[in-house]
Amino acid sequence: AKVILSQMRPWNRVRYFGIDLRPQSASLDKSVGRQRRFQLLDSMKTALEEAHGKAIIISNEFVDAFPCRRLVRLESGWADIYLRYDDDQWQQELSLAPISPMYSALDTIFAVGQTIEVHESFRQWLVSASAQLETGAILTIDYGGRPDEIYDRRPYGTIRGYFRQQRIEGADIFRRAGYQDLTADVNF
Repeated sequence: AKVILSQMRPWNRVRYFGIDLRPQSASLDKSVGRQRRFQLLDSMKTALEEAHGKAIIISNEFVDAFPCRRLVRLESGWADIYLRYDDDQWQQELSLAPISPMYSALDTIFAVGQTIEVHESFRQWLVSASAQLETGAILTIDYGGRPDEIYDRRPYGTIRGYFRQQRIEGADIFRRAGYQDLTADVNF
């Protein structure tokens, strides 16, 4: 925010709206918050209303934070991976899944056993944000790529956790619900 605002000439009348869902947090540097053209808001909807639908939306490691649907390729088609808590541990269960043609990842031919992640909730957010964006663009920076890139040599998908700066994979990602970050690469 500081760099973008410092490059704008005073006569450009550019305003920068930061979105923080936790308004009590100190996540934004105090020096940015003191700039007259910067305002911290609590929702994208409010920011787009303030900008009258004219904006450049910039996000960094935003998409991967959305919940994702996990699918596994079976001989009979795709199945959703669900979790069930049993005997003090999480167990994965499969259920044949109705698949939307909107999933571009399914255009790639995957081997039986391949797990993929689909960020349906981000797609819903994007549709909503796009409807409010009259003029502008969206720039997102995140981990990801095309399906053939992100799932290359990753038969169990890309979902992983981080706890105390350590990468967690496999069933261990379910052990500390609410106490570790979970992420999955984004199919751009």
